[in-house]
Amino acid sequence: MFKELRKILKGMIFSGEAVVLWSSAFIILFLMYRSSPYWSSLTLNYTFSTFLFLLLPISISIFPSKKTKSNYLLWSLIFTLSVAPLLAGEVFPMFRNKIFPQYSALTGPLYRWEIFLLLVLPVFILIFFSQKKLDFSLKKIGLGFGKWRLWIPITIAFLLIITPILWFLSRNPEFRSTYPLFKGMIRSDTDFWLIDLSWFYYLLIWEFFFRGFILFTLAKKMGVYRAIFFQAVIFSFAHLGKPEIETYSSLVGGVLVGLLAYYSRSILPCAIIHWAIAIIMDIFVYFF
Repeated sequence: MFKELRKILKGMIFSGEAVVLWSSAFIILFLMYRSSPYWSSLTLNYTFSTFLFLLLPISISIFPSKKTKSNYLLWSLIFTLSVAPLLAGEVFPMFRNKIFPQYSALTGPLYRWEIFLLLVLPVFILIFFSQKKLDFSLKKIGLGFGKWRLWIPITIAFLLIITPILWFLSRNPEFRSTYPLFKGMIRSDTDFWLIDLSWFYYLLIWEFFFRGFILFTLAKKMGVYRAIFFQAVIFSFAHLGKPEIETYSSLVGGVLVGLLAYYSRSILPCAIIHWAIAIIMDIFVYFF
């Protein structure tokens, strides 16, 4: 493990390719923050993200390796169920606006739990119980506890280190004007906790997309360190519109949690870290 880790770190930090990758990513981010208007990554609500970043990648991953009619039929059904709400939203704008309301700084990404129960949960249950039939495993793309003895102490240590840094950043006016992200929805302390606790679900989906689907899929195609860097760059671009220093740090953070996901074989520690950072920052800004 450590021999492979040294090899990955060498290629990711000290190779000529690494210099080009890191410098180009930072230069592009720097120039984009000098342009206007800023991009916002918060136009997707929980439900839309569930389909786009969870069920669609899974339906792509489970394309049947066993070429049988029943496997193709089962995959076609799962894929159709995954994309149906998105297609309906494109064909019927009124349906889209009702189910996937537009992002608003005042209301935030409204979440429809009944839509999740009626559309998302059945698809996920079907996928879960069809794994053997499709010769597919959710664990192969990070959906599992993985090597929990490895990632639990690392996660705790990281959060202990990052918390004082978050306190320092929370005093910055740019961060205070940005967080909590959905301050317009907060009318009481109860609202604050309901919103921030539910945020774990949203971040879990995003972590699956970056540290699960992209990372574990591309690692087989282009090598581990390239896959880790590739998903981290896309992840950092998803932070455009946030405080500038946060976008830069998300590139480095994306690499670190990418390494953690790869070696722990799980996206769960990444989701916990991502969510904990978000809720700690919100607490510091909102209550202090």
